[in-house]
Amino acid sequence: MKVSIHLHNQKYRSKPKKSEIGKISNEITDKIKEIDIERFAQEVGKKGRTFTTSIFNGRRVKENFVSQQVFCLDFDKGFTIDEFMERAKQYDIHPSMIYNTFSNTKESPRFRVVFINDCEIQNEEAAFALMYMLLEIFPESDKSCKDITRMFFGGNDLKFVDSNATINLVDISLSLQAYLKSRDKKNYRRKIEQIGRKMQVQVNNGKLCIHAEVLSGIKSEELLAMTSNMIRVNATESSLFYVIEKESHNHSMCRRQNGEKKRKKVRGISEKILLKKCPLFKDFYEKNITHEQKFLIATNLLSISGGENLFFAGNINHVEKWKENWEYLKQYHYVPQHCKNGNCPYYEKCRSPTILDKVTEKISKNRIEGYCEIEEAEKILRSYLLQSVQAREKGIYLISAQTALGKTSTYCNIVKENYEKKPFMIVVPTTKLQREVGEELERLNVPVFMTENIYYLLSEIHLDDLKDMAMYLYRMGFGYKVKSVIRDYISNTKLDDIQERRLREYLKSKERLEDSRCVVTTHAMFLSFQSEIISRYEVVIDEDILMSIFKNTSTISFGDIELALEKEAIPKEERGFVKRLLNASDSRIEVRKSLELRISQLDKIYEKEMLRNVPLVNFLQAASYQVDVSKKQVNFFNARQIPDVKMTIVSATLNEELYKNYCKGQKICFMKVPVAKYKGKLLQYTAHSLSRSNLEDIGYKKIKEKLDKFIESKEKNIITFKKYKEDSEIYYGKSEGYNEYKGKDLIVIGTPHNVPFVYHLIGAYLGYRAEDTLCLRMTENDTYSFKFMTFKNDKMRNLQFYFIESELEQAIGRARLLRYDCRVYLFSNYPCRQADIIEDEYLDLA
Repeated sequence: MKVSIHLHNQKYRSKPKKSEIGKISNEITDKIKEIDIERFAQEVGKKGRTFTTSIFNGRRVKENFVSQQVFCLDFDKGFTIDEFMERAKQYDIHPSMIYNTFSNTKESPRFRVVFINDCEIQNEEAAFALMYMLLEIFPESDKSCKDITRMFFGGNDLKFVDSNATINLVDISLSLQAYLKSRDKKNYRRKIEQIGRKMQVQVNNGKLCIHAEVLSGIKSEELLAMTSNMIRVNATESSLFYVIEKESHNHSMCRRQNGEKKRKKVRGISEKILLKKCPLFKDFYEKNITHEQKFLIATNLLSISGGENLFFAGNINHVEKWKENWEYLKQYHYVPQHCKNGNCPYYEKCRSPTILDKVTEKISKNRIEGYCEIEEAEKILRSYLLQSVQAREKGIYLISAQTALGKTSTYCNIVKENYEKKPFMIVVPTTKLQREVGEELERLNVPVFMTENIYYLLSEIHLDDLKDMAMYLYRMGFGYKVKSVIRDYISNTKLDDIQERRLREYLKSKERLEDSRCVVTTHAMFLSFQSEIISRYEVVIDEDILMSIFKNTSTISFGDIELALEKEAIPKEERGFVKRLLNASDSRIEVRKSLELRISQLDKIYEKEMLRNVPLVNFLQAASYQVDVSKKQVNFFNARQIPDVKMTIVSATLNEELYKNYCKGQKICFMKVPVAKYKGKLLQYTAHSLSRSNLEDIGYKKIKEKLDKFIESKEKNIITFKKYKEDSEIYYGKSEGYNEYKGKDLIVIGTPHNVPFVYHLIGAYLGYRAEDTLCLRMTENDTYSFKFMTFKNDKMRNLQFYFIESELEQAIGRARLLRYDCRVYLFSNYPCRQADIIEDEYLDLA
């Protein structure tokens, strides 16, 4: 720890002469020295350098006071260092250094004690209050120490140094109150009232109104705005404040607010539960922990029935002071302190905000689920699909149906029955599923045209160089060039007959598309088609196409944007907007109508070779932007429009509200197939979130080793984040349409949170209050009430839960629990439908 101090350069072996003192006084405030405590002690206590406890702006007078962090007590008569240390230990007061002054003799011991406050005190009244309380606890000290303008000479006999020791206003006020009660309990109230008047600090029910930040759940900033008689100790760093004596204390914000109900204490929390669930509490009972960690535990136990007995059964020194502290916390209605703020060494592993949260974690059902027979659900699914296919009115017909209910076979049979009356277009999320659906339709003797995926086409005919070029063009926003590049490639490259035939067929795919009775394509391809092509088909979309659109978020660096401006690659009419983004404040969000760049503008960007690997086209054509000043980048969302044609979308993860918000002006018809009960088991373990950051902190390998020990299944089929499953093609973000785990036991690891900017960008585009921030709070979904890191705003929370539920339901659905008697082990704190919730600790990280 370092302190800022006025420290004179001259070293002395004895007290300076009068002529030297004048010179020191004139020079000492010229500079401010930032120095660590150990060196400060050596320079003052051994080398005799002079210092001031306060910082001044100019001459050493009260009017120039800036701040004070150093406090001194001088002992000149009949009081020894041992006696001082005994009292300091008794009342939990921690000096930073002690040295004998130049006037010290064996016959007349004289020494100086130096204290370091935990932050600079930036107002004179607070500095006076702290000094006054120290003088009251140590009445043997020299009263002249309270002069904030005083210089203190050094010494050459350093007796004690503790470079980690600090004090603060709240602790010293509690030590003072404990000291006064031990000396004269009968007259304590009169004495503390007298001291309060001297310091101009209000006293309430025998307690000085000197507080840490959280009172009754109200932040001190809000309290500060609500009352004029409250003083913050440090405008930027300190969480301490005190209430000055200007008006009747009955109006002080320190009392419980009018109409505020007394908080109910949580019952049923035993010592055994605390020891099992909270590793810091276990340390508290078994060894000595820091003062701030004890304070953390005390504020949490205050909300637990029997918490006082549990606290004082712990490893407590300075019992009298802690009794005073407990009464203080109780009187001012302290809420449980956050574990991170209390410097809990286990916070990064537990990730629970408070000890109270940790020991009361519960997920409860807020409604009883009703189930129908699977055969009934199948009939209703077919009925809904027929109803939407036969409807004449244009609109988006959403059919919510469980995974494994037989969606694919149902719509394929409907296509077989109706394709001669009108052509169909089947739209699926992946090329793999596209092939499976095509094969099913061909088995039913339906003539099928499969749109060609350029990546798989070029892989099959072994043209890797052309494949890399085509993928690059699509990725960078130059997809319009792909066909011309293929034509040039055919003209300039020697190809075998199969290669040339397949490439020419691809170039004529539009003509074939317009003549087909049944087209099977992918989400990505479908979104690139023009509405006049799609409108001639009866469109059936398998899986949630809105999720495919929502994945179109990306970033571009400030440097790449500035380079594009410098090279004039950005159209003139867009430069003002782009410059405004670069100069925007952190987290600023901009929303606008998506820009459609002309071919000439795209060609101009493509010609700038230094920008070839910059996502400039996608950036310019985005619909919402968020500025991240700290990372020097702009995040953006490309909003692909869902064509305004009649279509049916069938999926397990549809969200009616989001479709209505995204497809404004289009008719939305929502149909939900009743839920059938799983044949298999979904066992969900919720003790840890296992988000990406949580997995990183704990270590994926360590978690997997723990899980392997207690999961009964011998099959170790795992779906988790791509980072940990690079050898698999199935992971979060890419699990739709895979059947490899059908009927097999499956392990799903993690809560698939997105980075917040994804929610903010999409939320802003949808017109939500996107500035809302994620915070741990009590919330609920369709089935459960639970604590979760989420948004306060309902619409933003709905968006976030849509993302998370979609990924989890798709991953769980790979086992086909609806039809097979297998097990899915899910490790996530987001509760899923039909799960057997298990809240027990399963990693034992203590």
